[in-house]
Amino acid sequence: MATCMRCCPCPHAPRQALRAVASSLDDERAAGRLRGPLHGIPVIIKDNIDTHPSLGMKTTAGSLALLDSKPRENAPVAQKLIDGGLIILGIHPIHTSLNATADKTSYDTGTLQLQGQRSSERLVRCWWSNSIPIRSWGAQEGDTKDGHSMPSGSSSGSAAAVAAGYSPLSLGTETNGSLVWPASRCLLYSIKPTVGLISQRGIVPVSHTCDSAGPMGKTPYDVALLLDAILDTPPHTSFTSSVTESWSNLSVGFVDYKTWWYDAGFLKPVEDATNQMYGSFLDAYDRIKSSAKSFADNVPLILPGDFDLNGQDSMLSVLLADFSKDFNAYLKNLESTNLTDFNTLRNFKVPDDAKVDWPKNHDQVRIDSAADLVLSSDEYDTHLRNVRDLGRTRGIDKILNEHNIDVIIGPADSQFTKIAAAAGEPSQGSISQSSVNREHRLPSGLLARLDYNGRGFGMLAIAGANQEAKLFEAMGAWHATFGPMEPSPVVAEGLEVKASS
Repeated sequence: MATCMRCCPCPHAPRQALRAVASSLDDERAAGRLRGPLHGIPVIIKDNIDTHPSLGMKTTAGSLALLDSKPRENAPVAQKLIDGGLIILGIHPIHTSLNATADKTSYDTGTLQLQGQRSSERLVRCWWSNSIPIRSWGAQEGDTKDGHSMPSGSSSGSAAAVAAGYSPLSLGTETNGSLVWPASRCLLYSIKPTVGLISQRGIVPVSHTCDSAGPMGKTPYDVALLLDAILDTPPHTSFTSSVTESWSNLSVGFVDYKTWWYDAGFLKPVEDATNQMYGSFLDAYDRIKSSAKSFADNVPLILPGDFDLNGQDSMLSVLLADFSKDFNAYLKNLESTNLTDFNTLRNFKVPDDAKVDWPKNHDQVRIDSAADLVLSSDEYDTHLRNVRDLGRTRGIDKILNEHNIDVIIGPADSQFTKIAAAAGEPSQGSISQSSVNREHRLPSGLLARLDYNGRGFGMLAIAGANQEAKLFEAMGAWHATFGPMEPSPVVAEGLEVKASS
């Protein structure tokens, strides 16, 4: 774990307490009592999920404004982990995020270093700011907002923790892409469940319309086990039963990956990297087509730019309106906090003696936008109907029904996730991309890393509402087709550390 800053809480639970929990769980196992299939397994959770002070960690969402807040209890999703016998090793800092927006211009990094953990020389950010970093986006000089040196969404700590071998499982959250984007870049599997299947109480919110917690792991089976454990209502049949090894019962639709690709301002083009990814996508499409029950090419899924209504982005309007109201509701459930409402968050001043490194030109555009938003109930309802209609009725459901398919597959490096976020209910799965063309690696069980800089890349699948089982079927088929992840080396404090397999 990262070294803690003097002004900040330790991001991991006290070691003595962890040993006591592990010992107690071992005693339970020896006595023949298992709380579940993940009994005694460690997990790391995101720093926006409440943990009771007795666990020795603080929930801050990466913000000094919440540093002294005390949750009344564990968030229900955290309590379910404990009840299932998992050991919460620690929290991961939030260092990238969507800033409570849905547009491509809002994805930022670098406000303040709160937990003492860095992504290269980038600073840990508070997700509601819209700051300009000191040097550039990501670890590479001159990189763009989701460039090849960026770890991607705000749950990238969840992904990095598993990829680096700190924990076999992790729990993050997503509004739009924050689970599945970083999972792809760390060569992991993840799923954003249908909104509402997992309690969001006790989680620092962006939008109840789109938010959901979700698991990450190295295999579809691991992810299925963790999702089983955190659902509000346990499934009648474990999702692990859906992790098959065949495409034969799946009908698959593919979007045109070039149409959905990020623009140059969001993902700085590197010709060799782009060619490698395009080649791998094409080969993956071809291999799936040869095995699937049926397929549909270039399905005309509605595009992210189609959400404007009377000159306003309906998605952005809904998320900003939700942000302030949902944050106020979150504060009311805390045992204590220095904040009284969203406006006190907006006006929060960092103490002069705080050990904080600020980037130049930092601001809080997104929080100001949410606070200043004037939107009547009728206007909100109109925008919400437009979002749901475009994302669900004229979006995902239309494509699934018209083409008689179970899942839609597209590139992870895209705004593909916005459509699922808009629909609210449809699920998302992160499928790490195997390299299968002759230019790179043969399909020998190795997942794809860019020759350019070694970062992972992948694809996403979207299914209909409450169709998580279909996503796990697709993940299982993918895993069987392209093979397991190869552990990757990570670098910490100048030392090479080998990840666990």
